[in-house]
Amino acid sequence: HWIALPGLDGPRAVRAAIRYRHEGADAVVSPLGPGRVRVRFVRPQRAVAPGQVVAFYEDDVVLGAGIIAAAPRS
Repeated sequence: HWIALPGLDGPRAVRAAIRYRHEGADAVVSPLGPGRVRVRFVRPQRAVAPGQVVAFYEDDVVLGAGIIAAAPRS
């Protein structure tokens, strides 16, 4: 769900937070199709799990958020 954007038309550098208390980490979010994106963190993050919410930020602006459908295998 995009809040501060009408949508995503290409890869975009963001700060992504995966848990309520997660301070966020540098990532690139890329469109995959209607209602789907891929998030690639610059550095691996611990405990990314399906069902969690991921929120995307630019500075103090919330760009959008979604529910994690799949996480990379360790």
